[in-house]
Amino acid sequence: MLTSLFRYMAEIRELMTDGSILTKLSDPAKSQIDQRYALSKILVLYSLHELAARSPIDNNSDVILSVMTPGACKSDIFRDDAGFITKIVMGVAMAAVARTTEVGGRTLVYSVSPDLPKEAHGSFIMDNKVAQ
Repeated sequence: MLTSLFRYMAEIRELMTDGSILTKLSDPAKSQIDQRYALSKILVLYSLHELAARSPIDNNSDVILSVMTPGACKSDIFRDDAGFITKIVMGVAMAAVARTTEVGGRTLVYSVSPDLPKEAHGSFIMDNKVAQ
């Protein structure tokens, strides 16, 4: 379930190893650096899943462990790091698909709400919903 959220974005074969995943990822001969962002998201979800399994919600603990994303939000985050053409491409892409920072911020608020459903434990929150 967790990997299905990002499988379309990351090449997870890079995570398959008989040894340490981190050792394999740090080997330049075996590493695909262009996959780092997507792989880091998968590693966060794997870690969350394991932590949630080790810390179930019960009478002793009602803490919900989850990971959230506000999605792509319009902002000036790339204003200094990009060249002219990159700024134009990013501007068009952000105008086409990004939401306002206010809308993205709603997911931040939702993810810490005391009314968050117990199904959120060990799950990914996106668009003010628990992803399944």
